[in-house]
Amino acid sequence: MCGLAGALDLGGGPAPDELVATMTRVLAHRGPDGDGQWSDGPVAFGHRRLAILDRSAAGAQPMVSDDGALCIITNGEVYNYIELRDELRGLGHRFVTGTDTEVILHAYAQWGTRCLARFNGMFAFALWDAPRRRLVCARDRVGVKPFYYARAGQTFLFASEATSLLLTGLVDGRPRESAVHRFLAAGYHPAGRDTFFSGIRQLRPGHLLIVEGKRVEEQQWWRLPEHTEYLPLSEEAAASRFRDLFEDAVRLRLRSDVPVGSCLSGGLDSSAIVCTAAALQGGDIEHHTFSAVFDEPEIAEGRYVREVARHTGVQSHTVRPRWDELAADLPRLVRHQEAPFISTSVFAQWKVMELARRTGVPVLLDGQGADELLAGYPGYGDDYLSDLARAGQSTRLLAEARAIAGARGDPLPRVLARAALKRAPAVWRPARLIDPEFAASFPPTAVEPGGYPDRLTARLAFDVTSGNLPALLHYEDRNSMAFSVEARLPFLDYRLVEFAFALGPRHKLGHGTTKRVLRTAMRGIVPEAVRTRRDKIGFATPEAAWLTGPGRNWVRSIISSPEFQSRPYFNAGAFTSLPLEPGAPEVRDSLVWRCISLELWLRAFVDRPPAAIA
Repeated sequence: MCGLAGALDLGGGPAPDELVATMTRVLAHRGPDGDGQWSDGPVAFGHRRLAILDRSAAGAQPMVSDDGALCIITNGEVYNYIELRDELRGLGHRFVTGTDTEVILHAYAQWGTRCLARFNGMFAFALWDAPRRRLVCARDRVGVKPFYYARAGQTFLFASEATSLLLTGLVDGRPRESAVHRFLAAGYHPAGRDTFFSGIRQLRPGHLLIVEGKRVEEQQWWRLPEHTEYLPLSEEAAASRFRDLFEDAVRLRLRSDVPVGSCLSGGLDSSAIVCTAAALQGGDIEHHTFSAVFDEPEIAEGRYVREVARHTGVQSHTVRPRWDELAADLPRLVRHQEAPFISTSVFAQWKVMELARRTGVPVLLDGQGADELLAGYPGYGDDYLSDLARAGQSTRLLAEARAIAGARGDPLPRVLARAALKRAPAVWRPARLIDPEFAASFPPTAVEPGGYPDRLTARLAFDVTSGNLPALLHYEDRNSMAFSVEARLPFLDYRLVEFAFALGPRHKLGHGTTKRVLRTAMRGIVPEAVRTRRDKIGFATPEAAWLTGPGRNWVRSIISSPEFQSRPYFNAGAFTSLPLEPGAPEVRDSLVWRCISLELWLRAFVDRPPAAIA
């Protein structure tokens, strides 16, 4: 895990070395173990290194091929680098380091951009191909690692974080208003190439970008599979295949020359990772877990964390985030996130990463992605019931609705009503805290992805590519990198992603149970008290209690400030009469926090001159 930055003069003039040095310095938190810079004619690269594999000086970047034809800077890991290195050695390639970066370099020399399909990992890289005079940039399949770029006149700029680009003073740092609306109305981050900044783009997941001459072209090299028919597997056969893939995904992500630990929320996903990792390590290596726990009954998961620790014998570390800590850390948190964030749960993850680094564990496995692949959120049950209704399966619909009602503790009529609403295209409707004129400038946005045979799978595909997951990956990358920690996500191994989308809804939901294939796969591996849990919490915080209790005066000071009142995004009058009570829908559903978070982002990145952002 590292930070990269670079520039290319599209007119063939000399690269702006000093500019790239400035862009790279602000990424020091992403790579405290080394820095390097390289230039060749029109191109300049800068790199900050977090040394995870081959920590010797030989693994430093930028890395140049033996013949000087190629130079690369990378961020992330290619987990199957050992297998690829053996294959490339058989083809005559010679290696002098133990890094995955050198493997990427040789793989490109051997196969060109086709090498991307061979990589199992999370990565973003930039490679200068001197013989072809072209810059090749690539991002992993689901976008775990970031890559931002901008064109400023004759200069093409890129970096791991938007701040590097903003500091140049060459790009438009004004808010992209469509992104602001998308965040306020639905809690999503910008989709596609868009970012929160008007002048900055992001390389889309599963895409590569080639800059040749003055031509800048994106190409898609991977896409989420679409199936008109699902694999005809029994429950046990699907679980067996899933278990094999999952175990191998964890095994690959344990490869490291530094200690590897795990995030542990006490939920099924993180517990599956911890239990599998502990079994693979067999007690030879002490595995450390890191958890955020709270005493509030509705989000208390400490007993599940302790159960997993007892079951596996791991060394458990916990932290209890407090409001006063959030208030103190907010300036740093906002600066590192570079974007408004949906809830204060981001702070719980922030504290976990801080604890891991303080403990001396710079690599963490985490359960991100399982909910979006396997229908883990309660709302997916509504899509499932809607599919049964559309298929005319009334008997099964009623049975499943009763099971979901029992699992949620909701009345049956309410569950059926929610499913009925799902039969119409979902839209983001303006909320009363959003300025009506601003909201009216964007038509109601339908969330109706196509290409899938049922609404549930279509919704999962949307959340993986455009909805929940891109934002969650952004939060995790920034939280982990703020403390120079590498976060690895076994559930987003591309083989698991492709297999999950080849399975039909019955392997994900049924009988009031979510993530069925994972639960079956983990039988005998994860403690039963965790494996059979039906509640869904994650790294939640007592947000409503914080904002209406110890943070009440702080909230009032924000929403009554001249800056907030003058923004074109907020309905200032609605905030004046807003009851700051835990049960208020706008508080409970995090809309108040979204507005405050947006305001803090605007103050940190938009109201200040570029030089003052870092």
